[in-house]
Amino acid sequence: MKNHYTAVIVGGGPAGSSAAHTLAKSGVDVCVVDRFLFPRPKLCGGLLTQRAKKNYAEIFGPGWDELHEYRCAGAKFFDGERLVNAIENYGELYVCDRYRFDARLIDKAKSSGAELLHGDRVTAVDTRNCVCKLRSGKEIAYRYLIGADGVNSVVANAIHNGKTSRNGKAFALEVVFPVSDLSRKVAEPEIYLSSIE
Repeated sequence: MKNHYTAVIVGGGPAGSSAAHTLAKSGVDVCVVDRFLFPRPKLCGGLLTQRAKKNYAEIFGPGWDELHEYRCAGAKFFDGERLVNAIENYGELYVCDRYRFDARLIDKAKSSGAELLHGDRVTAVDTRNCVCKLRSGKEIAYRYLIGADGVNSVVANAIHNGKTSRNGKAFALEVVFPVSDLSRKVAEPEIYLSSIE
């Protein structure tokens, strides 16, 4: 790993991988920094639309059918146990396992020439000197910085001088269990919304 890149991307999820792939394919030296080792579990975001399929094809080319486990045409939304809305005949929706999906996208970025530094967290961003400081003590200088590090973004916090708002944020819980444990047949995703009091 070098200590200076034209572009540093903080976060190796779909946005970070897409940016890294695009830049590396164009000959830009780019490094993706992610705090987790890939492949890694990732909460939420496993229900994708045809728009995601189109964006994938424009960025990465072929290979979409390898990235999802299940197709459906709708979803159900619940408030607690009460059904509040159902989307039917929406067109194709795709259910993916983010563990596999994100790992494949980061592999595509690496195949294009992007470097991946995973298992190390960006703890601070010095925007004046264009340096990312990592938990390991390493420092990476950059010319361009892309923050793809999610809702608690270290990059956004640095750009906004620590004044990012937590309003409008919510917690999510995702549970994976065998279909055989269900007491009824589930044909499409079910999303349960509730509040914590």
